[in-house]
Amino acid sequence: MLFVLSALAMNSQTTNKYCIYDQVALEKYGEKDLDAARMYIDSAILMCDKLREDAYVHHVKGFVYYELFKRDELQDPYSKLRDVAFEAFMESNRLDVNNEFKEKNNKSLKNIATRIQLNVSNLLDTNNYRKAIEVNKIFKSTLEKGNISIDTKAYDISFYINLGGIFTDLYENNKVANETMIDSAIHYYKKSLELDSLNFVGNLQLGYVYHNLSIDIILSMDPEDDIMTMYENQEKSSNYGLLSLPYLKLAHEQQPKNTKILYGLAGIYFMLQEKDKSEFYQNLYNELTKEEGQD
Repeated sequence: MLFVLSALAMNSQTTNKYCIYDQVALEKYGEKDLDAARMYIDSAILMCDKLREDAYVHHVKGFVYYELFKRDELQDPYSKLRDVAFEAFMESNRLDVNNEFKEKNNKSLKNIATRIQLNVSNLLDTNNYRKAIEVNKIFKSTLEKGNISIDTKAYDISFYINLGGIFTDLYENNKVANETMIDSAIHYYKKSLELDSLNFVGNLQLGYVYHNLSIDIILSMDPEDDIMTMYENQEKSSNYGLLSLPYLKLAHEQQPKNTKILYGLAGIYFMLQEKDKSEFYQNLYNELTKEEGQD
């Protein structure tokens, strides 16, 4: 009997010890001893039943792990510390029936999402674009999971345009080995236009892609080709030219003095054998370049 009572007393003392670890964790957090704060807050939640159901304790855990993330893994797009912080803030919200901590939790959740957004931006280059696409999915999943309200339209347009540019560059660097990259470029430019059909860069770049594909076919034609092959290539070139027109014309409406657009339009209409329209844009181009030369 004495043994049983002693064991119960020991268990009670052990439970009480862990049930004040949240306070110690908070002290360590205030002292900027983040490693100790993490150890105490994790032990408190693991070993004390009442703290496991305490919204404030998970709120504290979120901040401890978020600071650890900023200290150790800020540039890591797959950070585990960031994920633990996110889940802690989410759990705090779930337990916070009186809405005591939700405002700060939600602000922190939004900050975490913004950090992932920055990770995506830092990965948008020809070496890391695949990872950028993966991390963008994590960003979108984070917004959905955390019920985070952020207007991402401008970001999404920029993301798609940047990807379009990356795939265009990859194609231009090796048109044979990277032949399919231009299809990806077209895909992402079109996605930017789905969000805003009048966005200038999307229209300009997609117009250039089709324009350049049209020119590529003409330049690659072999004088020794048979008549049927030459005819088919001319048809393909004309089709790309026709695809280019609506995008370049929209871009021209927004920037009527953009000489690069005027030159492209003149070239496309010349290729399509529409002499009057070709001369119209060529004359505009000549006038503007002459003015620029005088300046």
